[in-house]
Amino acid sequence: MFSILILLIVSLATHVYGNVVSNKAAVDRLISRIKSSVTVDLKNPPFYNTNIERKPDCLAITPFSSRGTTEFSHRHFLKSIKELNVLHTVNVERYQDNLTKNPSVLRITTSTAKTQSTTSGWTVGGKLSLGGGDTTKGSLELSAAYSKSGTNSNTHTTSVEHTITCNPGYECSIETWTFYAEIKGTCELRMRFGSNGKEDMCEAMKKGDSRVLCDQFKPLRQQYCAKPRMHSCDVTIPLADATGKPVTRIVGRSEKL
Repeated sequence: MFSILILLIVSLATHVYGNVVSNKAAVDRLISRIKSSVTVDLKNPPFYNTNIERKPDCLAITPFSSRGTTEFSHRHFLKSIKELNVLHTVNVERYQDNLTKNPSVLRITTSTAKTQSTTSGWTVGGKLSLGGGDTTKGSLELSAAYSKSGTNSNTHTTSVEHTITCNPGYECSIETWTFYAEIKGTCELRMRFGSNGKEDMCEAMKKGDSRVLCDQFKPLRQQYCAKPRMHSCDVTIPLADATGKPVTRIVGRSEKL
């Protein structure tokens, strides 16, 4: 059974979340604060696209002219959250089996955060604010505005200086834990058209836009504009602080050999 050791700061605590020394209780408090208030930015909600295809335009200049095409796609907007789990990746900075009769010291000068990939296809990011005076509350906002290009895992290295003592007969490590969220929510499917789905077909229909009012698009209007189309959806996102840096904790671990 692992026991969690408190790390001692030597110097260079260089950013708000990443270099706070933690034990298990502190990590549990952090997770509780992240989960205490989660909101979706409904003005710019997270989304993903599916079923992209091109269809002939409504209008032709003459009966003999060739018609252009318009791109249509399904866009799935995250509207609400049913369940949120906060998890973490682990990067082992230093490791040692102390097989001697004397205590030894483990020391690190850098901390590397390994961020979890965003679910492929999603435009989404999570911005975490823990506040200053309130130690129990935090807020996590999910928005398309916080999305970063690319979906591959990234690493972020920060200068730090931490040490722990490893007692005889123990295996010890100093680790960087990087937090991410797994979200189960409700999405709304909207039919979009134009390059990169920049326009909403149903909103265009309400405005009398001739580009979507011809008979060939009537089945689409009936299928997608009569009532909201809601469905379950899942997404995984890395968590970032107010400056855009990964949310991390540095943890010391020790287990008797």
